[in-house]
Amino acid sequence: MRIAVIGDVHGSSKWSSLITRNEKEYDKLVFLGDYVDDWWISDERIKEALADIIFYAEYEGSDTVKLLIGNHDYQYINPNCDYRSTGFREKTYPELHELFSNHLDLFSFAYQVDDVLFTHAGVCHSWFTHFFEGDLNEDIATQLNHPASLSQLKALTIVGTERGGWLPFGGPLWCDQAELKEEPLKGYTQVVGHTRTNEIEKYEHEHGVLYFADCLENMKELPIFDTESKKFV
Repeated sequence: MRIAVIGDVHGSSKWSSLITRNEKEYDKLVFLGDYVDDWWISDERIKEALADIIFYAEYEGSDTVKLLIGNHDYQYINPNCDYRSTGFREKTYPELHELFSNHLDLFSFAYQVDDVLFTHAGVCHSWFTHFFEGDLNEDIATQLNHPASLSQLKALTIVGTERGGWLPFGGPLWCDQAELKEEPLKGYTQVVGHTRTNEIEKYEHEHGVLYFADCLENMKELPIFDTESKKFV
């Protein structure tokens, strides 16, 4: 399967031009999250950018387009979220919350094809087994998308020490690149955003491979990941 990957958007419209040039070359399209918040783009443009992505996902259908949730998005989705990411839009919160809430069925925390896992920030092994208390024998994305308890839901928003938190590893909304490299989920290839890079970076470890893809603005072509070869082509 060929999966096109869009890194953190943050109000940018560049994803649209990349898709237009490459729309026949992939089977599915995965957005890695963080559709909102930016330091230079207006509130109105942030709202328009999110609405455009939602419209596109609805038009193409959830079987084709996967919208993953980033840390910047979750603070607008869950009114009880106990953090505020940088660039938070206080004045626009009601409208952004409504946009997300009215289309919540389009958004998820993870997407998985066999042993290839897509999330916004990545899944650390100890976080999944200890803090989230997940089952390694079951589908990882299904567990992340359907927390079985309040404690599992709260674990998704854990912030690790690299991002200013108190615990060693952040959850899939907040996991820092350094945390993920230290102890990635064993046996999986992961494709993530969240940590800005100049280009798609590959990191190999003894338990699998990590791809860091938060580089939308630098992309001249739509990045396409092949799940059979487990690499970008």
